[in-house]
Formats: sequence, C-alpha cells, structure tokens
Amino acid sequence: MITWSKSFITKEGILHNDNFYTCSYAIKQRWFEKEFSNESSLPTLVFELDAKIILILINGLLVEAYLIERSDMTEKQLNQYYIKINRLKNELKEQKRKNKKFTDNRSKNNPP
Repeated sequence: MITWSKSFITKEGILHNDNFYTCSYAIKQRWFEKEFSNESSLPTLVFELDAKIILILINGLLVEAYLIERSDMTEKQLNQYYIKINRLKNELKEQKRKNKKFTDNRSKNNPP
C-alpha cells in the first residue's frame, strides 16, 4: 500500500515515523546544518513494504530518501567521527583553494 504523509527536517536527518532519513538533495543543500522550524515539513510518499526508503516531494520532484541506520556508537565516538569528517572537509577545501590559486597563477604567467 502507498500512502502520503509528512516528514520533518531536523539536524539529525529527515524525520519520518520516528526514523531518520537522508538524500543527496538534503546533503547538497546542507539541510542538516541549518535550523528549521517545526513547520518545515515535506510531503512524503511511503511504501509500506519497505521502510528503508521513502520518497519526498521537493520542488515538484519525488526524491528517494534512505534510512539512516543507527549504530551502537557512544556519543563520544560519534563526536570524534564528526570532528574527523569536518577535518577532512576542511583539508579538501584547502587543497581545492591551493589548486585554484596555482592554476590562476599559471594562467597569468603563461597566457595563451
């Protein structure tokens, strides 16, 4: 059976029926880094056969959102994980910045 319901955007993920989901659109738009009010809901299409995937309606398109599996990590371990992920993100940004600066300098010194 297929039914429509609502999901809510939170910092932990897209909340639907006491489970959290994520999708590429939410990650790209940095939804989980923003503050949303309780009214920030999304129309959601639910297939009762599979609770691991829901379809959310975003800008007229149905987007697959996937269940976030909870692990047995402690809060301390989870915080350490997020710190490491943020470090990697910052290193990647820094490397991209250096590459851009290097490319810009090369094109200035070697015009076509």
